[in-house]
Amino acid sequence: MRPPGGKETMSSLPRPYPAHITASAVPTATAAVGAPPATKPEQTQARRGVLSLLGALTAGLVGGAAGGGAATWYWQGQPTDPVVLSAPSPVQLPGALPVAQLSMPSGEVDIPALFHDVAPSVVGIEVSGRRGNGEGTGFIVTEDGQVVTSNHVVESAQEIHVLLADETRVPAKVAGRDARSDLAVLTTEIPPDKIQVARLGDSDRVRPGEPVIAIGSPFGFDHSVSHGIISAVDRTYGPPGRSMFGLLQTDAPINPGNSGGPLLNAAGEVIGIATMIQSPVPGSVGVGFAIPVNRARALLPRLAAGEQIRHPWIGISYNSVTPELAERLGLKKAAGLAVMSVVADSPAERAGLQAVEVGRNGDVSGGDIIVAVDGKALDSDTTLARDLQKRAVGDTITFSVLRAGLSVDVPVELGAWPDTIG
Repeated sequence: MRPPGGKETMSSLPRPYPAHITASAVPTATAAVGAPPATKPEQTQARRGVLSLLGALTAGLVGGAAGGGAATWYWQGQPTDPVVLSAPSPVQLPGALPVAQLSMPSGEVDIPALFHDVAPSVVGIEVSGRRGNGEGTGFIVTEDGQVVTSNHVVESAQEIHVLLADETRVPAKVAGRDARSDLAVLTTEIPPDKIQVARLGDSDRVRPGEPVIAIGSPFGFDHSVSHGIISAVDRTYGPPGRSMFGLLQTDAPINPGNSGGPLLNAAGEVIGIATMIQSPVPGSVGVGFAIPVNRARALLPRLAAGEQIRHPWIGISYNSVTPELAERLGLKKAAGLAVMSVVADSPAERAGLQAVEVGRNGDVSGGDIIVAVDGKALDSDTTLARDLQKRAVGDTITFSVLRAGLSVDVPVELGAWPDTIG
């Protein structure tokens, strides 16, 4: 445990908001697929706050596939008193990692006993590199000491150490990482007699109101425990252009340094991996987000093998068509997604997708309105993001778009996420 007043770390420094495209003609903002979306001025004001890191550096989504980020977005949250619910029956999932049997206890959760039971499977992560030092968290997932953490904790690290609950400190290396899912796997030199593998639960069965605890290294204070409940499930959230969906939302305090750490249920099983928070200050106000462990389960063996994960990419930003935007564009009804920008040399540009033109006075005209993908109507931006996650690089999808009052089918061959855009 580090003493109060310890060194200032990369993980605790506040960060500025990323740039928004602001236009009164565009009333709603959504996740982008290649460039930032437009935002209402009043939304920009409402979401003003401090953008900080939970670990070391920001990363995320620009394409509709699952993406992650240390980037921490904020709005005011209202914590709720914990409620203990009985657990559903266990479901065995495929994959190389173990699935624990759910056995949610009845009555109040014994947090001290729970922490004592699971803390040895949690590690603090210390990183150093050209950008300075930082902290994060992880947990042990294999008998040979492999550790799962957030990509943004280790992506810029030149040197990594993990710190066990008994203060044992050992070196670690990145076996594989994926910026879009914000996950990484480390190999470590943890002594065999000190390895305790974390038990993985079933995040698909998590329900709002269930009690949870988070263990991590907030502001460098390793193996700190906090508790709360699952506030919501299946959240879509993140910085513009890098949103993630299907996240678990919790009011358990999560702070810079908690990234990569486990969110556990009352049975001591990992159900989520801490990734982002939203707050008007560089710390928790009760709105935190975790990657569901079931999503990570399929990727972890691939990351451990050093495989490069390729996510499908289109290269557009888009906004849901609201009644106001529909009126401005002369559309008969508010439906679909308006293409707001097209990334140069992207699959979208090669396919001929066209962006809406926004004038200096806020007038909008032209461009494509995506109304269906492969004949299936789009009811939200999340529908497109979820559809893309099921696709592979090289697949061809067909967008049905409205263009100048006509219905046009535009086939797009999905590319791979580029290392840089622009």
